[in-house]
Amino acid sequence: MGDDDLSSAFALIARYKLGEILPGTTVDDAQIGLLKLLCADLLSDEKFSLADMDVLVLKIATADTEWNKECQIAISNIYDLRLAGRSNEADQTRNAFVSACPSSWYQEIIEGV
Repeated sequence: MGDDDLSSAFALIARYKLGEILPGTTVDDAQIGLLKLLCADLLSDEKFSLADMDVLVLKIATADTEWNKECQIAISNIYDLRLAGRSNEADQTRNAFVSACPSSWYQEIIEGV
């Protein structure tokens, strides 16, 4: 799966978090594929299973929210450090985020800053 699939996967979880997709809703094969992709990207230690789909989707949504917040904080800190002429610390902040974050989606965002 490529960048378009990952983008579609994050759009799917955003719809879930907005309440557009309710727990217990039947998911199709394409959505299952996107959820597998999200699980691998955000929860690298979690094994994907259809058995507890509602629990897994909640874990994915929670991880997405947490890494989204951390990404925004890191972006703000990177820009603040650069404005203060502290580019080495900005690079360290970016590198620390990339090392800590399991998500290639959020890593790519930070690497573009």
